[in-house]
Parts: sequence; structure tokens; C-alpha cells
Amino acid sequence: MRTLTRNALLAVGLCQFACGGKGEDLSTDQLSVVVTAQQPTLKRCYDAALERAPSAQELRMDAEIAIAPSGRVSSVEIDEGEVSLPGLATCLRDAIRSWKFPQAREATHTGLPLIFKPEVTPAGPTLDQVQQVLRDMGVPQAHPAPREPAPPQQAPPQR
Repeated sequence: MRTLTRNALLAVGLCQFACGGKGEDLSTDQLSVVVTAQQPTLKRCYDAALERAPSAQELRMDAEIAIAPSGRVSSVEIDEGEVSLPGLATCLRDAIRSWKFPQAREATHTGLPLIFKPEVTPAGPTLDQVQQVLRDMGVPQAHPAPREPAPPQQAPPQR
């Protein structure tokens, strides 16, 4: 039996748009360093949302982020797409607003696709794992493994 756990896989990527093109805003590398370091903050939001409303669906969302020259996030817009979880967008918005980027000469505007994939894991150990632990502990098996069939017994002679 498999169950949905609170854990999730999170994929994020960056696509810059509306940048000055003069190299005075943040580079993709500078953005990527912060986003990669901050992925756990996004995952916490998703895990908390799954706790409130379990879902086995993959979620795709887009965040548009404006970053001031100081490196502070000045605005975050979240497009929730067709499927979302209660409270997820608000938590993501608050998490992203707390991020700190390097300073730049110009403001930076970037798009951040967010893909959340629930991780399905076994609810507990498999039967084989339990049996192995019992063998390791020296507990006799209740149902021994099948052996080669015994030779047929001959009927006793009739009198």
C-alpha cells in the first residue's frame, strides 16, 4: 500500500523578462543562487498546504518577482494556475518577499515557474523487509518457505 506523504519534490527555474538589457540588473546566475538556497522555504509552504488538504496532483504555478536595486523583493505576484491548495499562494508570496538578493544598479523583474510534485512513498515496511528483520532477530518463520516436495509415501502392504 502506498500513501501520500508530506514530502514533495520542488522544481523551480528562472526566466528573466522586462530587464533593461544593459547588464545593470541581476544576472540569471545571481538569481539562481538565491532561488536555489531558498527552495526549502517554498517546500515548507507546500508541505504545510498538503497537511491541510492532501493532494496527489502536480501543481504548477508562476511567480512574477520584482526586485529593487537594494536586493529586497518589492513585489510578488502568484498565478495559481488551475489547481491550488488552500493557503499555498499566500505562504509562497510571504516566503518570496522575505528573500534577499544581491544589490544591482537597476531593478530586476523575473519569472519563477514553480512545480510541486507530491512524493508517494510506502506507508511502512514491505512484507519482505519485515520477514528479513524477523529472520535477523532469530524469530522462527510462521510460514516456512516452500521446500522441494517430499517423495510420495508408499502405502502400507494390505493384509
